[in-house]
Amino acid sequence: MSNIVIAQNKPVPPKLEPKVQPIAGLNAKFIVALISDGEGGAWIGTEDDGVFRYNNVDGKVTQFTTKDGLGDNNAYALAIDKLGRLWVGHLNSGVSVFNGKDWKNYDVVD
Repeated sequence: MSNIVIAQNKPVPPKLEPKVQPIAGLNAKFIVALISDGEGGAWIGTEDDGVFRYNNVDGKVTQFTTKDGLGDNNAYALAIDKLGRLWVGHLNSGVSVFNGKDWKNYDVVD
């Protein structure tokens, strides 16, 4: 399981120290990108394990890989546009865009 830690530039008083807790269902070796979805959840980009959607309301984790239509299982950059679509940047495979239902992939030529 992966842990997410938030770095702070000043000491945290002992009583307020954050607790790092694993997220059940998030079985990724390397988390390389993270973005809030604005609805209490997060998108998590990984190396080799695709993209995970974490829903903070119900704790549900959904994984997306090439089997689901993602262009590459290495997701190094994440962004959400004004229409609420998730954009995933890959190292060698262009970008993938998720509209909430389907993935569309754009390579360098596109």
